Amino acid sequence: MYYPLIVMLAALIAAGVMLNLTLPVFESFFREQGGELPLITLILLNGGRFLTAHLFLIVVLILAGIILLAAAYREVEEVRYFFDKAKLRVKILREIELRNLFSRLGFLLESGVTLDAALKMSAASCGNLEMRQLLEKIKISVEAGDKFGVTLRRVLEKLSPLYLGLIVTGETSGNLVEMLRQCESMADFEIDETLKELPAKAEVYGTLAAGVIVGALVFSIALPILNMTNLF
Repeated sequence: MYYPLIVMLAALIAAGVMLNLTLPVFESFFREQGGELPLITLILLNGGRFLTAHLFLIVVLILAGIILLAAAYREVEEVRYFFDKAKLRVKILREIELRNLFSRLGFLLESGVTLDAALKMSAASCGNLEMRQLLEKIKISVEAGDKFGVTLRRVLEKLSPLYLGLIVTGETSGNLVEMLRQCESMADFEIDETLKELPAKAEVYGTLAAGVIVGALVFSIALPILNMTNLF
């Protein structure tokens, strides 16, 4: 992750230098010649001035927002539920929750706990509110006589077919604990592979973001140079 971080840092430093040192020179020159800077140059110039003049206030507001959001996440159930639901839409976070679920269920069933009791205990120990509600729905369906695998397919819409296949096979053959262990291993593999891909993706997106920043700044400087001919 060092490379994309260094690229972004270099782009931000270049942006700061151009906004505070280079663009004001063009502004003074055009003002003396009676011309006007292009719109994009004015936007970047005024935006840089605003950030420089209110940097401390902006940092304080960002920190205050983070603190308030963290407090709301801890204290307000609706806010926590919103973010927990959003977490399950992120692949790696979803895989971590599933891995923990497979591990808990496998351990409890291996210890002699019934499936509905294991689901109840797993729901109670789950930190994600959305996953907890889904597990409670699964527990109610299992207690009503529905098959565990069928219920998973209905309730956990984003569950991989590989997991479902293993669980259905284990439930049918009486080897559910073993299949849950297999699902746990597969989830571990998915998490490792996703983590391995993160640096490469960060490098690509970081380089693109830095290119956009530098490109916009270069364009905002090149455009006034091209317009200089209109002043003479």
